[in-house]
Amino acid sequence: MPPPPSQTPPHAYALSTVQPPSSLPSYSPTKPEDNGYVAAVPVAAGAGAGPGAVLGSQYPQREPWAQRQGTLGCTTLVFVLSTIIAILAATVVGLAAGTGIEAHRASQALASLAELRANPPTPSASASATPTAAPSFASIDNNCSVQPDTVTGTMYTSFQLLGEQTFTIHCNKDTQGAPLMSLFTANFDACMDTCSAYSKGLHHIFNVTNTNTTCGGVSFVPLWTNKANATAGKAPGNCYVKPSPLATSNLTTVTISTEVHAAILS
Repeated sequence: MPPPPSQTPPHAYALSTVQPPSSLPSYSPTKPEDNGYVAAVPVAAGAGAGPGAVLGSQYPQREPWAQRQGTLGCTTLVFVLSTIIAILAATVVGLAAGTGIEAHRASQALASLAELRANPPTPSASASATPTAAPSFASIDNNCSVQPDTVTGTMYTSFQLLGEQTFTIHCNKDTQGAPLMSLFTANFDACMDTCSAYSKGLHHIFNVTNTNTTCGGVSFVPLWTNKANATAGKAPGNCYVKPSPLATSNLTTVTISTEVHAAILS
């Protein structure tokens, strides 16, 4: 009697050859918070198995959501690259903003420099040390600078309270000898008044009369009335008080490069 044909025991499962029927639904991950795992697809039953039969409780296990997806729902590589790109973008924006600010400042500086070149500041007269020559000294030298021949030989009487001394004017002449003192006066007349004041004051103080206490005449330099000009000429004043006695024969020709006028006590 031939052996009975080989039969597959009922309820057996062919795990290696049977494919899931097309009618079974496809499972997909639900939510990351579902205990960190996703639903498993049941293994189809083999020949003779009832529909929907499964391997008891044997479900394929899959890796946790966080392990498969990396950081924040994406792969670690994508996250790192995204972070680097964000940092580079912020750096570029910052550099662009800084460059724009510096460019604006540079533009303002160039505009200010151009304005300064177009409209240079005018130095004040008090701050300038450059000597300036007056066009005419007539107002301070009794017209000696414009009419020397006419003015030479004229007389001037000093202030009443200073003794009313009389002086003879000589334009474009200088007196000889070292001065008793030098000072700045407003004009030629004030220089001659100083000569009288010198003699009157020293006679009152010392009660003696000699060449050191008596003024015999003056030399007046109009240019040095301006202190900037005096500084350039290293002059300690524009009025030089000379000792007595002085005479017309004592006058000399001017040897400096500006006008000098003399007056001697008559």
